[in-house]
Amino acid sequence: MIRTLVFLVVVLPSVASADKVLLLGDSNMNGAFGRLLGHELRASGHTVVRKARSGSGLAYPGFFDWMDEAPRLADKHQADTVIMIFGGNDAQSLKPRQGDSWTRRVSWKDEELWRVTYRERVENFASSLTRGGRRLIVLAPTNRRPKRASQAMVRIRQEQRAALANVADTHWIDTYIFSSDETGRYRAVSGEGRRKKLRHRDGIHLTEAG
Repeated sequence: MIRTLVFLVVVLPSVASADKVLLLGDSNMNGAFGRLLGHELRASGHTVVRKARSGSGLAYPGFFDWMDEAPRLADKHQADTVIMIFGGNDAQSLKPRQGDSWTRRVSWKDEELWRVTYRERVENFASSLTRGGRRLIVLAPTNRRPKRASQAMVRIRQEQRAALANVADTHWIDTYIFSSDETGRYRAVSGEGRRKKLRHRDGIHLTEAG
């Protein structure tokens, strides 16, 4: 995660020395990662607001609807740049919301339809946030210890990347690779110097060292 953090801290000041940055996302943004990212961005001269909801994503708007909340928060705080991490909770059936072009639940098991529908939702979401030239940086979900969860993130990342490639002023960063070892396996501890735990006991959420 250190390389991702360095990228964000180095690139953002080059855009504007006093960007208003809005941090959004799920439990990792709500936890140690989000706190550290906010601290580093403020130290770089940015105004930072952080809003997160554990368990949230784009799959289940009935629980928390980022499609509505993210643009509203970006406008409220006059954000120049939005940084959001999501997808870790999206490996489930997609539930429809008002305004979608589809009106029925899409099962995770129906892979082809799920991929098309999720890609559409991600693209629409990003487009709504970047209207007017606002910049969006999306952090993909991290690798995780449970094998099924780790495998599910492959599909999530592929569709995020495909969707966001079509949206101007949007950058996608694959944090999965930064949270994996050289072979692509889940990384739980640092391998340099004094070894530190990079994850909490659940094998998913990042520690401050992570």
